[in-house]
This record gives sequence, C-alpha cells and structure tokens, in this order.
Amino acid sequence: MKAVLADSEVWSSTKDTVVLMDYEGGERAITWLSKVSKELGDMLAQSVCSNDFRFKEAQVMVSYTHGHLPSKRIVFAGLGKKELFNINKVRIAIASAVNHVRQMGVKELAVRVAGHDLGVEDGAFATAVVESAILTHHKYDIHKTEKDQVFLERIVLAAQGKVKEIEPSVRYAIVVASKTVMARDLENMGSTEKPPKMIVDYVKKFSSGRIKVTALMKKDLKRMGAGGILAVNRGSSHEPYLLVMEYNSSKKNLPLVALVGKGIIFDSGGHSIKDACNMELMKCDLCGAVGVIHATMAAAELDLPVRIVAISALTENAIGPDAYKPGDFIKTMSGKTVEILNTDAEGRLILADALHYAKGFKPEYLIDMATLTGACFIALGSECAGLFQTDDDLRRMLMKSGEETWERLWPMPMWDEYGELMKSDFADLKNVVANGRTGGGAITAAKFLQNFVDKNQKWAHIDIAGVDWVEAEKDYRPKGATGYGVRLLTRFLADLSKQHY
Repeated sequence: MKAVLADSEVWSSTKDTVVLMDYEGGERAITWLSKVSKELGDMLAQSVCSNDFRFKEAQVMVSYTHGHLPSKRIVFAGLGKKELFNINKVRIAIASAVNHVRQMGVKELAVRVAGHDLGVEDGAFATAVVESAILTHHKYDIHKTEKDQVFLERIVLAAQGKVKEIEPSVRYAIVVASKTVMARDLENMGSTEKPPKMIVDYVKKFSSGRIKVTALMKKDLKRMGAGGILAVNRGSSHEPYLLVMEYNSSKKNLPLVALVGKGIIFDSGGHSIKDACNMELMKCDLCGAVGVIHATMAAAELDLPVRIVAISALTENAIGPDAYKPGDFIKTMSGKTVEILNTDAEGRLILADALHYAKGFKPEYLIDMATLTGACFIALGSECAGLFQTDDDLRRMLMKSGEETWERLWPMPMWDEYGELMKSDFADLKNVVANGRTGGGAITAAKFLQNFVDKNQKWAHIDIAGVDWVEAEKDYRPKGATGYGVRLLTRFLADLSKQHY
C-alpha cells in the first residue's frame, strides 16, 4: 500500500472514499458533514439517533454520497468514548476501515489530518494513520495458491497547508511500518525456509550501504569461546552465526546503542523436548533478533543521528546425536560456567555470549530483546512485554516509546534474591532454578542474563514472549507474527537522537 500527502481539503483529495472518524455519539462528525452536505449530515444523524451506528470503538459504516460530494463513499469509523481516547484508537479506527474495504471496490482512502481536533499533534496523528493502514493491509499469504483479491492501493492524507510540516512524520511511518511488515513475513516463514545462513544473506541483501554487516561463523565462535551458542547448536545440521550490524560506527560523537536479539530459528526444546501442542509456533523463537535487525534497518533508512551495533545470535535448538544434554556443563564466552538443567532454557545461553560480545563495543545503552520465557506470558499475557532494567532513565525512555507505539512494556523487579536462585552447586550458574514449578521464571531468567552485563552498564532486557504472535486478527495485527519491537526500538532510537541534538 502507498501513502501520499495532499495539499488540499479532504473532500477534494479523492474521488474514491473518505474516512471520517469521531468519538462515540458522532456529534463532531455530524456537524462537520452537515456543513458540506445537509442531506448527508441528516443521514448520519439519523443513523446515530436510531443506534444503527454510534461511532463505537472499531465500529465502521460505509455510506455512498450519491453525488453530494466529489468522493463516491464515506467510511465512518469509531474512536470510542472520548474520555478513553489515546493515539492507538486512531490506529484501531483506521485498521477497522481498511479491513472493511480492502476487498470492496475501494482503491483509495483519504483521511483529513486532524490531530489537533483530538488533542494530539498532527504529526503523531499522521504517523498513526499511515502505520495502521500499511500494517493492516498486508497479510501473509505467499503460500496460498488462491490469494484474496485486494483492490485497496493507497491512503491519502489531506493536509491542507501542512504538507511540509507533516511530511517527516509520514516518511517515518512508511519506513517503520514497511520494516515491521518485513519482520512479520520473516517470522511467519517456516523454520526450514530460514536457516541461520538465510538470515545472514537476507540482512546483507536488505541492509542499506550505511550498515556494515559481519557474520561470525562457527570457526570464529570456537575461537572466541562462545560456549553458549555452540552448545545450543550441537543438535542442529545448520551452522550457527553471530550476526553483527554496525550503523554510523565511525561517528564517535553520537551515542552508541547496542541491540541484542535472540535468534533461535526453531526451538524443539532439545532433549527437554516441548509438548507437541503449539510447537509450530517455535518458528517465531527468533523474533527478538528479527526485531533488532529491522529496527536497525529502519534507523539507517531514516538517517537517525545515533550509533548502533545490533548483534543477533542465530541457531536452532534441535535434537540430534550430538545435542547438548541436561547435566552438561558449558563455558560461555565470558568465562563463566553454566550447569545445564533444562535444554529448553537455551535462549539465555546464546544471549549470554551475545551480551558479553556487545560489551566490547562499550555502548552507552545495551538493550536485548527475546522470546525468552513462558513465565512472562503467564505474568503479563499478550498486551505488553516484560521490561527488566538496571537504569531508571532507560526504563522511562523505553516506557515512553512503548506508549507512543502501543508496543507497551511493564517494569518487573530485579531484586538480588532472584539472582541467588540461579547459582549452581557445581558451576558458576545454572540455566534454570529447577525443573519443577518454582515461580518467577521471567525474573530469574533476567537475573541470569545480568551476569553477562557490566555492573555500571545501562541495560534493559525485554521479554517478548506473549506479544510476538496473535492467534486471531486484532486491529492492525493480522493473525500470526506481530513484528513486535521494530516500532518500539525505532521510536526509542529516534527519541534518543532528538535528545542528543
């Protein structure tokens, strides 16, 4: 889908279809519509008064203009109750409109940039509209022999007298939403289609010339003593990689952010094998890495004034003749040793090496993202990710970015008592507290990772288990992988770059 700006009022910006949003009750929409067409205003008022259509959240109604306006149709979209409004209600309204008309004869939707009417900045409004339209429009259907016929081609933002002001926000939305769509497609892809080498080639192909890409292979990992990655990889027939992306690496005056992602291409659980129920979703155990990769691509395309080093640990956790086993001991890149109690707690092992490697770049901020624990999903469900951090300023920045993008975060405790539970009788650490039910699994996993981060490092761990996948289409999230983290991290990087300047 294309998104364009028009320096005109909304009624003359398209001959196709206009989207008109309002709070529940529709008073503003009725008044505004009546000014351009009394007949259409009366029609809308009648629909509202008869309770046929009330502008409730996600509610949509299509009406033909019958020649009273240049546009053929109006799509009325509800924002819900005024007192409950936030910027995400705009995304939901646009998603409802796009889903409703994408298979109708509608080719073009026009939306008036009216953020000030809703108490938000016009730029934020425009970003929400464009993001939602692109994210909603794209569905993962490459394996379908008979694809749904889609007519909708573009969304027009009518910004009379505001085009120059709004243009950066629209460009930002196009870039970030497009990268999120790419992330979703990669996450939805079957694991057999995307071995670690394919991810490396993908990044080399789609990274801009401004990103330096280095792929550390198995021989490099052996030389570096990356025992965590190598142990997890032992059951796989595919070579592991530590993928490094560097953006603006020569600009030492810019703040350096290290992004680290868990890239388990498929997680069988190893010898601690998972239940067959929902195991197909383990093709998404690389979502942390995919989010980090595409946020870095977005930052480069947007030319953000920030330095980034993005590190993705890529391997399968498979069962094979040489697969690592419960009771084994491994030595990580840091030199710390780990007793393996459960081979399904593999993500923290590959992140241990990746986090240690990231320390060598001396970043100002270090953020890792991973589908790490089922315990986080139990704690928080599917509406927010768990945030574990060592710095309050970093927490506030990430929480703000989460509210702006609606990829929300919730802060979790990082008390030392949880770290004590990860100590082993036979090694420096163990990779789970115990194989029985112990509680606090997301926290103990975060405390395990903290062992591989410097004490004075501004570090955050984001556990995205639960938000990486939706079982049924919801607003601008089609069924499947969500691409969570691309918009969150890009917004964080954009806000950080503004602070620097």
